Amino acid sequence: MFSRFLQKLPMSLVILAGMVGLLIALQGWQEALALREYEQAMSEVEVIVPQEQPPQDQESIDTAMVLFSIKTPPTVDGPTFDYSLGDRGLTTGGLVLPQKRVTVGPAAFTSWSVLGSTLAHEIEVHVPQSFFMVVAEDHITRWQIESRRIIGRAFPRFAPSAKELFENDGTWKAERDAYMHEIRNAKRFGLSQEELASIWRVMDYFYPAAQNDKNDPQLSASSENEKELLNREDVRPLEL
Repeated sequence: MFSRFLQKLPMSLVILAGMVGLLIALQGWQEALALREYEQAMSEVEVIVPQEQPPQDQESIDTAMVLFSIKTPPTVDGPTFDYSLGDRGLTTGGLVLPQKRVTVGPAAFTSWSVLGSTLAHEIEVHVPQSFFMVVAEDHITRWQIESRRIIGRAFPRFAPSAKELFENDGTWKAERDAYMHEIRNAKRFGLSQEELASIWRVMDYFYPAAQNDKNDPQLSASSENEKELLNREDVRPLEL
């Protein structure tokens, strides 16, 4: 009985891994579709962005939420101002429960445009994302890299590169989706060319595209060819 179980175990693991992979792909496709539909609807919203720098306080966050028509889902705690936060924004939450917390740091208050873009990055993208799926994809990536590292001891051509050793496909893709949301909504937030270029550079430096996403222009954009890509109708800010 136990020997039969052991014989069936490898196939069971393969089937389980396949089901998890399919679930991750389906979840990602649904999130991407919903996000694109929302972006298309919001692209028609005309916003007159104040030119002065917003004060670093909770009132500015609340004003930006109204100014840029950003809706807070019932599962979100915040967004709240956190003076000690080093990043522009942060979304935290559990792997299973939908409740998430959004905080905004001082770095987001360089302009009303950046503040609105930051809030959308966190609330419109990270909040709907499944953290369970993100972590699951990270683990699958790590398993694949570790397997290649072991095989690479005997067959060097299969060994991962030094850069691949640090890849986390789930986290990187989740962040790139959020940054691309900012880029595609540049007109909505009134981002300047300098602010837009900064978003490109931050995305590509900290969250480079995974190897299997290199052919996807929405995920593999880099600051070196940003001017060419900004002429694409689906990412280009119009008349900033």
